[in-house]
Amino acid sequence: MFRARYIPWVERERLAQEFLEYRQDGETVTEITRMFTERVMFCPEFAFEQVRMTRYLSMLKTDIRQFVATLHCDTLLDLQEATRRCELEIELQLREQRQATKQSQSAPKWSKTADSRSEGQ
Repeated sequence: MFRARYIPWVERERLAQEFLEYRQDGETVTEITRMFTERVMFCPEFAFEQVRMTRYLSMLKTDIRQFVATLHCDTLLDLQEATRRCELEIELQLREQRQATKQSQSAPKWSKTADSRSEGQ
């Protein structure tokens, strides 16, 4: 009733269309979840929990979606929490990879002439 009275129909339609077309790009899971929660109310076809879960899952980045889709989540809240955990795990893995790359690049490299001098002694 609030929506019908205070939000023009054209604006509700625009928000619903944005919601239906939205895909995660550079946003965090927290940002996606907030946007999802704000916009889902403009789409009455998402009244059921399972439909909301399917839509939420389809908005996510492929790597997160593929991981989370293998989990058994009974509610939208469970799905959102699993998605946040997955994002944190991916961030941790990326940080570890960057650290390993930095360490391998900063390892001392001995020149060939230094090696050949030590062989002669």
